[in-house]
Amino acid sequence: MIIGLKANIPEIAEAYRTAYPHAKILYPGIDDFTPQKRLRIFGDIKNNEWDCVILTHDQFGMIPQSPEIQKEILQSELDSVEENLDVLRSQGDEVTRGMLAGAEKQKENLEVKLKTLQHDIENRKDDIVDFKMMGIDHLFVDESHQFKNLIFNTRHSRVAGLGNQQGSLKALNLLFAIRTIQERTDADMGATFLSGTTISNSLTELYLLFKYLRPRALAKQGINSFDAWAAIYAKKNNRL
Repeated sequence: MIIGLKANIPEIAEAYRTAYPHAKILYPGIDDFTPQKRLRIFGDIKNNEWDCVILTHDQFGMIPQSPEIQKEILQSELDSVEENLDVLRSQGDEVTRGMLAGAEKQKENLEVKLKTLQHDIENRKDDIVDFKMMGIDHLFVDESHQFKNLIFNTRHSRVAGLGNQQGSLKALNLLFAIRTIQERTDADMGATFLSGTTISNSLTELYLLFKYLRPRALAKQGINSFDAWAAIYAKKNNRL
């Protein structure tokens, strides 16, 4: 599957056809993604042996993700937040109320999401086709910097260049999809990011590339959070 900006998709599709003239390509138009039609397309992706499926970022975002994969990832995020909270509370007066409140709010938000997911799992309808069912082998993400705003947590505060900890649903949805492929292959494979501005103004943009693409490599080093990554790969100073 190749996903890209709406303006670039026709060029991407034409380039693919030129390179692989006999390939079986699914390239739905914008009008094919109405609420009624896109369910048929999702089933078409699942039930046919396409060589390539080409979608816009927005179309990709409409694909349901496996609730089980979502639950697994969000539980991991919650575990990391709870670990950070324990450390913050142990530091006593060194920690501000704002730092604690931020971590507690993040924990609360994740708990709500997990509760909602559990309800969805228990009441899932059999006719829903999600990304996991589509059998996608590899995901090419053109203009991948559009997905750089991924959720993370940290005990660092008032440090320039950390970005938004809460992240975006768009980025989280991509993480769900990439993890689906990585779990199937049991390897740090399954996705290729293409961008001219991979890292622009935030230190976490580099960490999040690791988080998307190299989860097993991070786990082997015992890295399960931004702080653990930064302790190895970054150095904080107050120089301009």
